[in-house]
Amino acid sequence: MKNFLSKKRNLMYKNGDTFESKRLYSREEVLAFARLTGDNNPIHLDEEFGKKSQFGRNIVHGNLVVATFSADIGNKFPGPGTIVIQKEIVFIRPVFIGETYTLLSKISSIDRNEHTAVIKCFLKNNSGKNCIRVINTIKNKDVFFRTCK
Repeated sequence: MKNFLSKKRNLMYKNGDTFESKRLYSREEVLAFARLTGDNNPIHLDEEFGKKSQFGRNIVHGNLVVATFSADIGNKFPGPGTIVIQKEIVFIRPVFIGETYTLLSKISSIDRNEHTAVIKCFLKNNSGKNCIRVINTIKNKDVFFRTCK
């Protein structure tokens, strides 16, 4: 872990930097999330209910998807030590179990005095359409620091 942190401290992030990852949400993950949170809405869990719903099948919990953005932010971009201090979420389209999605994150602004940044995150389906948009304000004093000129 120390090597990763020291490498990140030498990396200067800037507006426009992006990170992309792929994600498939499995039925097992949806079931585990339901057990963990107590959100047992049949739209997520009951296949017959899902077939009769407006979506024609079960959908992934929105907050499970949002948690994967937090995982990318805390583990990869910008990485360890980063905390989310504010989040704005818009659910645009359903996310389906068993399909692969692209998570795209982009730094839209940095405040080096406050050690914060705004990262806009999008979950895109295989057609490239946005399913979820999340605007995160994050903080990491080791990554977003003021430099001397």
